[in-house]
Amino acid sequence: MAAATATSVLLAATAAFAGPFGIKMGAQVKDLKVVEKHDMSAPWEAYSISVPQPNSEFESYMIVLTPQTGVCKVLAIGKTYEDDRYGTSVRSAYDKLKSALSQKYGQPKDYDFLSSGALWKDSEDFAASLDKNERTLASFWSVPLDASNEIADIQLSAEGASLSDTYISLSYELRNFDQCVKLKDSTDNNGL
Repeated sequence: MAAATATSVLLAATAAFAGPFGIKMGAQVKDLKVVEKHDMSAPWEAYSISVPQPNSEFESYMIVLTPQTGVCKVLAIGKTYEDDRYGTSVRSAYDKLKSALSQKYGQPKDYDFLSSGALWKDSEDFAASLDKNERTLASFWSVPLDASNEIADIQLSAEGASLSDTYISLSYELRNFDQCVKLKDSTDNNGL
């Protein structure tokens, strides 16, 4: 009985410190369920993975890491909303996720605008304006440092997949992301 209780406490503690979608900061590739490796400039590595705690809005997940730091960034790519020219479906999904993230991490900085001089400016051009980078719908969180949180920054955004299709992207930069950037910069500067 004591062993079962100790195991339950250990599992609860591990879950409390798990990162986004159950991916822990610093995790190594050998500890993850890799689906596919992606090409990146050394020392960064990127992989599509299966996550322990998926969200029904997303259909794929990626991680960025270096061998020295382990996982430093987690990305989620949402399902495609086909024929969403007015952006109704993507806005609904965006608002739902923004609300859930705001309850957990506080109020974000929001950006919701159409670029000056945009060609795709009519209401039925919402997906097209996202696809052509003429519209921004994004929220950013800078997460306060505390012992139970491995997340530094979060970005939620609506994206265009075509002139009529949309999707959501969500990325988490973990507390060790700056170390990943420094390693990348150091590697890039070696050849100068």
